Amino acid sequence: MFKVAYIGGGSMFLPSIINGISDTMKKKGALDVCLSLYDIHRDRAERMCRYADIVRNECPTLKAGTTATREEALENADLVFVSVALYDRLREINQALSAVNANMPEPGPGDVAEAVAVAPFYKDLAKDMKQYCPSATHISLVNPTDVIALFMNMMGVKAVGICVEVEGLRGALAYYFRVPEEAIEIIHAGVNHNGWTLDLKINGQDGYKLLHEKLPEIEKDIDFHPGNYGIMRIFELTGHLLSSGYHTPPFYFEPKNNLDWSRWEGKRESYEKALESAFQTKKPITDRPMGHPEHSLVNYPGTGKAIGRLIRAMATGEKDLVSLQVINNGAVSNFPDNSCVEVPTFVKGKGFTPQNVGELPEWFGGITRQLAIQRRMMAEYLVNPSLDLLKRSLSALPILASVEKHLRFAETLHNIYSE
Repeated sequence: MFKVAYIGGGSMFLPSIINGISDTMKKKGALDVCLSLYDIHRDRAERMCRYADIVRNECPTLKAGTTATREEALENADLVFVSVALYDRLREINQALSAVNANMPEPGPGDVAEAVAVAPFYKDLAKDMKQYCPSATHISLVNPTDVIALFMNMMGVKAVGICVEVEGLRGALAYYFRVPEEAIEIIHAGVNHNGWTLDLKINGQDGYKLLHEKLPEIEKDIDFHPGNYGIMRIFELTGHLLSSGYHTPPFYFEPKNNLDWSRWEGKRESYEKALESAFQTKKPITDRPMGHPEHSLVNYPGTGKAIGRLIRAMATGEKDLVSLQVINNGAVSNFPDNSCVEVPTFVKGKGFTPQNVGELPEWFGGITRQLAIQRRMMAEYLVNPSLDLLKRSLSALPILASVEKHLRFAETLHNIYSE
């Protein structure tokens, strides 16, 4: 039995992950998986168990249960996920920064503030994991995922990060080209929310050539997502797609009046409605074939499938390729070895081996390289807080604000983290 502990087990991400595990079992064979769900609102976790029970009718080897304590969920776990919203703490930090006129955007300083907000929680989690499941791997879902993965490794817990963005891009491209997601091959390199597609294949053909030819048609599609507008403009500028379909900083764009967001609103409500419908019909949530992933009835469907494949690869030792954030060790040849990079990664048992993707050309990926350096320093700061180290970390991207603002930001944030 492969035990997966999920802290924040009432998350609306769970139906996607449960479906992903089920999808993998149907394609590659049954696997004994136990989801141990803990949430401070236990009734929310129990809803997810009810959904797992519905899926279990098709996948009898998938089991789920809730626990009264986090420690019970972690006991003897093989894999640990966290979906915990710490917005109140981040809001307090941002208010303190705002009071001294020191708020600054992502990428860079905004990520630093977010990391400081979640670090105390992860310090406690690392302590508990070393006690209750010392051989487990933590998969970081909470942003900044790459910083948290580095931080947990420095705290003595094996950890990698996973982001929804690469699979979101894969799903969008699959829709625009009307092909299965498996037909989209993305070789990418970068960091969380800021990376580049080095090579793109669509059904084995040159995806960049096909994209160039079909771009006008794609942007006229009735389900062209306005969030994809930016990456298409960056593609026209650089000849490369970002590996995130939606995060585009530090690029910015002129206002575009015909981008209609109204058709894409109410996603949370649609997820809740689909879950309630599943409870009534006793049938798993399903999407219409070949639809845009942003119209899915589950949250981040592509990442749910990727997690299903990751769990199987870990449990069986059958190698699979998943987009993850791992210690570089030469995978991106011009990034520091000790940085955390987002690249296709081979998963086999407890091993995570990044695919060697070569160099990320610095004429378009130079800021991404600086972010990798900055985020390594951020993780080091979280472990051993030093105002000088925080200042050096912020100095990796000095273009985002004035020097005076960087100083106010560093001093205020350091005082908060040192309390």
